[in-house]
Amino acid sequence: MPDPTAAFEAERPRLLRIAAHLLGDPTEAEDVVQQAWLRWDAARSTTDIANLPGWLTTVTTRLCLDRLRQRLPMPDADLETELADTVGAPDPADDVALADTVGVALQVVLDRLTPRERVAFVLHDTFGFEFDTVAAVLDTNAAAARKLASRARAKVAQPVPEDALADWEVVDAFLA
Repeated sequence: MPDPTAAFEAERPRLLRIAAHLLGDPTEAEDVVQQAWLRWDAARSTTDIANLPGWLTTVTTRLCLDRLRQRLPMPDADLETELADTVGAPDPADDVALADTVGVALQVVLDRLTPRERVAFVLHDTFGFEFDTVAAVLDTNAAAARKLASRARAKVAQPVPEDALADWEVVDAFLA
């Protein structure tokens, strides 16, 4: 029988990527993956899990859904950021600042989505999961999962309100 810890550790990087994309916070993603480990550790003695990657993906995603449902909306004032005009040679620090801004902008866009829309969008459009798999994670059918992803795509494609992100040129570039 393969080492259970090694089997989980082989899945950990993928689970962390999924949780980080869904939650937008690597630290919170670590917490969720650790909770998935605890649930798997408790379940493996009583349940025969035939598809460990699928089971762990489902548990991790559902834990993320629970966390997303508990979150309070972030005030727009916390998201205001100004980009400095660059003059002269490119500065590596500017690239880091731009990457951070794009990450925040992506989070602003994802925050427009309901937790179920976010899960459908991230799992299907970012990680390429089939709608049958997304439906199983969301405890619905494939048509409903497809509709959730479609609604999410439509919301993501909507322009960001200027009053909320007036100086965020990078958001427009990201959406384009």
